[in-house]
Amino acid sequence: MPKLLLIDDDEAFLNLVRVFMTAQNWSFTGAVNAASGLKELEKEKPDLILLDINLPDKSGFEVCKTLKNDPMTAGIPLILISGYKNQAEDILRGLGYGGDNYLVKPVLLPVLKARLEAALKPSKE
Repeated sequence: MPKLLLIDDDEAFLNLVRVFMTAQNWSFTGAVNAASGLKELEKEKPDLILLDINLPDKSGFEVCKTLKNDPMTAGIPLILISGYKNQAEDILRGLGYGGDNYLVKPVLLPVLKARLEAALKPSKE
């Protein structure tokens, strides 16, 4: 059962993803800000992190950069997500900080699931 950590201040989105992904046999942990997300990460290492770029206490970009520069978390696939429409600049910034992918809300739940599953597949290098 894959373990997802979603860090997003949109509680409705957190609950929607929680219901959908647990129905898909995923383990789910949610956090509404960077501080609580990092605490959850210390408790249990997820298989994948879905991270909002706009959090109330810290930029998701900075959280991404921190996680990707830490040897303990650098190997965890991390997908950034945002509801803002400044996509090109944000996508390039997020990928530059080490994000593995970037999604824009609203996202269809089956598409979200497919992106999460693809992020867990080993690369074919």
